[in-house]
Amino acid sequence: MPQKEIKRTITPEMIRHFTIHLHEQEKSASTIALYQRSLAALCKFLGDEPITKSTLIEWKESLIRRYAATSVNTTLAGINAFLNFAGWLDCKVKPLKIQRSLFCCEEKELTREEYLRLVRTAEREGNERLCLVIQTIC
Repeated sequence: MPQKEIKRTITPEMIRHFTIHLHEQEKSASTIALYQRSLAALCKFLGDEPITKSTLIEWKESLIRRYAATSVNTTLAGINAFLNFAGWLDCKVKPLKIQRSLFCCEEKELTREEYLRLVRTAEREGNERLCLVIQTIC
């Protein structure tokens, strides 16, 4: 016998209880506000449609097209926190993998002249330790 699909919808009552839960978890006011904005954005996207894993993936893809990866992940963190609270664990979506750069871009690198000026200034000021640190890291 096939299982009956449960219609999962976000109600104002659920959002209110979730907000209380966040306060009890001692989340900061800015985190609570961020999670509420994330929920409001999701509700706007869903309209009258229930939450499903596929609709959340579709929403995630729409976020990817409009926002930076870190912003998408921040939004998803709020939604996943709500899904945990609601017990809808099967609907949770994975955050984006973000590759951190080990090196800075060339525009931020010191030129040889800038490096020498820093070393000479440290020497002139009598700050041998700073001079050695600059030479070590540059």
